[in-house]
Amino acid sequence: MLFFDTRYLIRRPQTEVFTCLSDFQRYLMRLPEFYGAHLSADETPTEPGKVYWISVPESAYAYRTRLELVEVCAPERLVYDYQYTRVDDDAPLSAREGPMPWDRARVTLACSSCQEGTQVSAQMHVFGVQGFFARWKTSALITACARAQKSANDNMVRVIENVLADSTVDR
Repeated sequence: MLFFDTRYLIRRPQTEVFTCLSDFQRYLMRLPEFYGAHLSADETPTEPGKVYWISVPESAYAYRTRLELVEVCAPERLVYDYQYTRVDDDAPLSAREGPMPWDRARVTLACSSCQEGTQVSAQMHVFGVQGFFARWKTSALITACARAQKSANDNMVRVIENVLADSTVDR
């Protein structure tokens, strides 16, 4: 099921934008949605198969997010899957066991150069949808997701432009 399909403009060159988007260590924790979370990864290169773990320090939150790179085609396309696991177990949780009504999500980011900078197309598909979402009217779901994604896109653009501006100043 297509959960969202959106586009946003980042006023920076495509190669810079892609490099930043594919480096979760560089920008992800600066997004308001992830304040307080912790991101960890091994030292393997940024290529398909690399796994990142996102955890929240609150002891009451019993889940972690496993984010795995599926496709890295610089500077045009980045695809990653994410699933939830228990804090103490790496096995993916089903929609019935985890915090979201789906088993797995796949995010595809496509970057293309334009006169103003870089156009980013972002899609998220969810798999194994259970419960309320599976029964909810698709148009209502799309409308609700579009509102939430607009805010997330605005945050993404602001954070990435700031991260890239900071990188330019550091040189």
